Amino acid sequence: MEHVASEDKDNLLGISDLVIYGSCLNEQSFPSVLVQAMCLEKLVIAPDLEIIRKYVCSRIHIIFYQDCTCQLKYQLL
Repeated sequence: MEHVASEDKDNLLGISDLVIYGSCLNEQSFPSVLVQAMCLEKLVIAPDLEIIRKYVCSRIHIIFYQDCTCQLKYQLL
């Protein structure tokens, strides 16, 4: 698990198999990295937040998780 600088995000998304979105903060808007990942048809693992669930109409490329602990994220890996 690694934080990626925003300028490297596009290159990394292109070669990744999946994206784990780890922020459990209530976002004001849909996270742009999730938009990019879903446009590239990458598997996304994200917290079950209202703002994300509101805009995801198909669960083909996304898996929601309930618990926002670091231990769960490492188990997913």
